Amino acid sequence: MQAIVETLFDTVYLFSVITIGILMIRKSKGNRQFTMFGIMAVILGGGDAFHLIPRAAAL
Repeated sequence: MQAIVETLFDTVYLFSVITIGILMIRKSKGNRQFTMFGIMAVILGGGDAFHLIPRAAAL
């Protein structure tokens, strides 16, 4: 049961963080701070994917 819930949570988390980051970048309208937060969100999601995807595959 833990494996299913953890994998589902990881999937939702990665999808949400990367999607929100991309939306922030696209809708920043020249606001540098908004753009930077979007870039940070995408980098965070990409970095987390390096350990969450193999972990989900192993579970």
